[in-house]
Amino acid sequence: MSDVIAQIARAAAELEVELRSLLQLDQDMSQPSQDDAETLPHLLAERFPQLSGERAELRGLLKIGRAARRSEHLSPAVASAALAMTAEFRTMIARLGARAQLV
Repeated sequence: MSDVIAQIARAAAELEVELRSLLQLDQDMSQPSQDDAETLPHLLAERFPQLSGERAELRGLLKIGRAARRSEHLSPAVASAALAMTAEFRTMIARLGARAQLV
């Protein structure tokens, strides 16, 4: 299970970096801010209103990623869902980034 927790922690950290890049936020922060779990979903919904319904889901996912980085226990169901959701969000962000470059 510790390998899965490490995967979640890594994937969630990469998701935060990709969100910051898409939103053109400062990338120099070595440690994400505690407020990022609240701020990043809000900023994403502001920039892409069609994603406003995803705000709570993303917030929860970022919080789970933080818990994984602190090596907190996650149930197998939560861990599995977090990996799947992270992959979905990363794909969505990649698509949004590609569209933004075309404009």
